[in-house]
Amino acid sequence: MVRSASPRQIEIRLPLVGLLALSLLSFCILGYHPDAEDGGIYAAAVQQRVSPWLFPHDHAFVAAHVGNGVFAWVVSGLVTVTHLSVPLCLTLMQFATIAATLWASSEVAKICFRSKPAHLGAVLVVALSLSLPVAGTALYLCDPYCTARSIALPLLLFALAHLLHHRTFVSVLLLALAFVLHPVMALWGGLLLVSVWTLQRKRPTLVFTSFSGAALLICLAVYLVSPVDEGPLRLLAATRSYWFLAQWQWYEVLGALAPPVLLLWALSRQRRTHSAGVEERLLVRSHAATTVLCLLIALLFARSSAEHLFIARIQPLRALHLLYAAFLIVAGGWIGDYLHKKMISQKGERVALAVLAACIATPLVVAQLEIYPASQHLEFPWRQRTNGWSQAFVWCREHTSKNDLFALDAHYITIEGEDAQNFRSIALRSSLPDYSKDGGVASVSPSLAADWLVGVAAQSDLNQKSDAERLAQLVPLHVDWIILPKASATSFPCDYRNDVAKVCHLPGGAR
Repeated sequence: MVRSASPRQIEIRLPLVGLLALSLLSFCILGYHPDAEDGGIYAAAVQQRVSPWLFPHDHAFVAAHVGNGVFAWVVSGLVTVTHLSVPLCLTLMQFATIAATLWASSEVAKICFRSKPAHLGAVLVVALSLSLPVAGTALYLCDPYCTARSIALPLLLFALAHLLHHRTFVSVLLLALAFVLHPVMALWGGLLLVSVWTLQRKRPTLVFTSFSGAALLICLAVYLVSPVDEGPLRLLAATRSYWFLAQWQWYEVLGALAPPVLLLWALSRQRRTHSAGVEERLLVRSHAATTVLCLLIALLFARSSAEHLFIARIQPLRALHLLYAAFLIVAGGWIGDYLHKKMISQKGERVALAVLAACIATPLVVAQLEIYPASQHLEFPWRQRTNGWSQAFVWCREHTSKNDLFALDAHYITIEGEDAQNFRSIALRSSLPDYSKDGGVASVSPSLAADWLVGVAAQSDLNQKSDAERLAQLVPLHVDWIILPKASATSFPCDYRNDVAKVCHLPGGAR
């Protein structure tokens, strides 16, 4: 006889099923591009840890701040234990981190809201909004690829949930674990956690003011003792406009200020009805206070004209990442509660939630499709690549030697149709450093600045130059192959061509 599940068992299983369903929905809305943007940096670093003989010419750029870190160690360990490929492990981890983010958001929502509709609204809004850009930081709330940030976010949200529950010790442990995985995200995400802790004290205003003063003094001390940035380091800093609040566009500043202003306005309206809970009010006040503090740190110590750029390099404005997540949880909870109270029937409430979901998800999906127009929305490792540049990179992996060195235009990831696909992570071959992604690596690893400058100079406007100019720049660097757009003129022998790109052999290179 089959035993029926108890009511308690059903109560446990249904949220798990709902969480997994929402995670799958979030995954599909966000899209998956494992080798694009920073995803390619992390994927190449993991590949190098699994296969140390890869990238003999650019080992330092591949390993810098990622390849020897905990993230690469964790993924390579999973590859060893499970005997799965690196791309498949990263895909499974991407889904797991999305599910963990929604689970952590659910825990925060349970503490802030007592009603189930508010709880559902909070988790639903977060699930639909993972591809939301975080104002001015060059980050999404969740990347469409797996990185250390993907794991740090749920850890910080769990830390926030435990802190709201007054479990300070557990919160500190989770923050420390996030710091080991991604020091920068944990450092600035910790601002919100400390703000919550200070506002839980008996004299919250005095304690928060003391904490803010101490934080500013620490930043001042770090600023003064950090080395003066000059030469290539200043050139690198000039490529990262999002480090400097003064260089933000007006809409980016609005994106930073709008969440706390909206939350405070909505909270002031709720005070008239006394409907807001203690933790809810605490999180809103902490959100506003942290926003002001991180913007003040950036204005004072992260200026492009400053002699010392260390504070700018560790990016205090990344505090907005966790603040955006907290904003979505609170705003989603209020929306869910509002719809529940205004809808006459349960059916009407479900229709309203469906309309809300469509209004949030549709523009975000469209935006992702426009960012990666030449690639599949879900680039799973078992699917054949449709992006022409990626196909060329795959050919390089399958038909060239592991010791070969490649050159591409310094700005190749911004070529129309290239979709920011990373050459190294797809081809598993060495290349000269590019302007954007390797510039980001060198910006946080200053020892690579000089090599970055040499590589960028050698590949600047490479697609438009003559073969003689290309040889003059690339032969001294011992380059074997060059990858050009199909339309670029060259007399070099090209062993591979497709509709957008060609892979050509430099005279004198190894074949």
